[in-house]
Amino acid sequence: MAKPGSGRSSSAVTWVWAVAALLVVGLFLVWLGVTSEPSAVAAPEPDTTEVAGGPMLSGEPIEPAALQSDAESLVGRQVEVPLPVVSKLGGQLLWMELPDGGSYLVKTDAATAAQLQANTRVLVVGTVRMKTDSVLSEWQQAGLLASEGDVSAARFGRTYLDAVSIRPAGS
Repeated sequence: MAKPGSGRSSSAVTWVWAVAALLVVGLFLVWLGVTSEPSAVAAPEPDTTEVAGGPMLSGEPIEPAALQSDAESLVGRQVEVPLPVVSKLGGQLLWMELPDGGSYLVKTDAATAAQLQANTRVLVVGTVRMKTDSVLSEWQQAGLLASEGDVSAARFGRTYLDAVSIRPAGS
């Protein structure tokens, strides 16, 4: 059986401990507020001059005419060339216009391709690569070329530009 009066002293002691705990927590929060200094988080300024993500890259500057006349001699070299966007082929391939009115294929990432519109003049930095059947097959397996019509269109030309950076031509 319970002892008479034991419930009262136990509840009084519990109440005192609860008040003491709240007082300690309150004093701790006041101390933190008084002694702490406000901190500022520095957010980096967004670079509005670049379309593609990553650092601003550069390559060997070439004229667009070099891609129409002698692109195979540029294979394996990283180049920088200003070109206007003509249209998109799938989600990561872009047709660029050459000075003679022909088109040249540029492969980029999906995020960059999504930002670009037709008739936008851009500066493309990338490596000139041979466009082989295995490359087209890889693109088809990766979903870059959704139909046989896309594959047929992508076969045009012997080389393509594998872009690492695309930004507005004026920057």
